[in-house]
Amino acid sequence: MYIHLTDEAREAISERIGTGSTTCYLKLVYDTEGCGCNGLPALHLVSAIEDTDILVDSNGPPMATDKARSIFFEERMKIDLNGATSFKLSSDSQIYSSNVKLVDRRA
Repeated sequence: MYIHLTDEAREAISERIGTGSTTCYLKLVYDTEGCGCNGLPALHLVSAIEDTDILVDSNGPPMATDKARSIFFEERMKIDLNGATSFKLSSDSQIYSSNVKLVDRRA
């Protein structure tokens, strides 16, 4: 899987990560928690990846996604900034969401 981040998205994510010596991963998740639907894509900042995660190639920070949930996504996607606080996740064939939230879940 490869996810291309636009310059604007990469800059906004870098600002949220901040400068520090701790490791930070950007994790693409298929969030079903409290959404009342089948699920929505979201981005989480995490300190470590889990055993069930796989690394994702990107032109941004180190990225991962849950291997079992990766079936909901295509092999090549794009993340773009959409407004001041959300992102758009898309591929050549569809828009997954134009309101993808970035949540800081670092310990």
